[in-house]
Amino acid sequence: MKKIIFLFLAVAILMAGCSNKDSYKHADSWKSNIILTEGYEPTEDFYRHAKEANNAELASTKKIISEYYKEYDLDWGNFAGVNTIKEVDISTAKDAEGVSLRTLAMVSSYYSMYDDDTKEIYLFPAYFRVDNEQRMHALVHELMHALISTNHRNYGRLEEGVVDLYTSHFMRATGHNPRPSYIAELNVANWLVAVFGEEEVLGATREGGIESLVDKATKPGMGEKLNMALQAFSDAENVGEATEVANVVYDILTHLAINESKAEDVIPLIEYAESNYAGIGINIDTAYFKKLLET
Repeated sequence: MKKIIFLFLAVAILMAGCSNKDSYKHADSWKSNIILTEGYEPTEDFYRHAKEANNAELASTKKIISEYYKEYDLDWGNFAGVNTIKEVDISTAKDAEGVSLRTLAMVSSYYSMYDDDTKEIYLFPAYFRVDNEQRMHALVHELMHALISTNHRNYGRLEEGVVDLYTSHFMRATGHNPRPSYIAELNVANWLVAVFGEEEVLGATREGGIESLVDKATKPGMGEKLNMALQAFSDAENVGEATEVANVVYDILTHLAINESKAEDVIPLIEYAESNYAGIGINIDTAYFKKLLET
């Protein structure tokens, strides 16, 4: 009888351990009302305000990028077609007449944008109010879009993170200080590269399949949830909200690493995230994540 009881307990403990490892403590319970939207597509009211700008920096920057990333399998044909920079300023009430709210939000909130349809880069008023390092990062970021995120309409947070990651690599390599706009997303992209490798991450980004890559290594729907959590983190109104969604992000990433047998590779990344977030008052559930990774 005792043997049966001990056997039952052993099986129960084993099942409990599997259940805990397979369940997503933070991600499964998180519900979001965020609706992911496709990347912004310029409309006639946008193009109407676009004016020719100085293209002097474009050719030289492209040349340096081409040299630095020449060994990478990127969309060099598309990249070669990007030869025009335009400025868009809709700052007066008269200019704003008949312009959609989404266009106004885009122009007033960002430094720049790459348009895959026209192969042009657009600079917004904020671009001209920042220092040269920020301007260069913004310009390189848009050129990296032309290299690694073409022929689809994904442009989600995961993709922006990959683009900012490779922009930052380039900035450091050329003696500049990176000025990423998508820091949380960049950290996620770094995690994905550590797990899958550069080739697979860049290929998935080019094909608009980075969410599917996450799903395959976790479970259906987690790629979209990861994108939503990153968007929610950006929109968080207080530390509590930011902490909640940061835990969702690293819950998904932790399981992804475990399922791909890369747990040891990402422990330094979770420690970096802990330190990074603690600096802004966010205490992620590191003990839980490290316990899973070390199991």
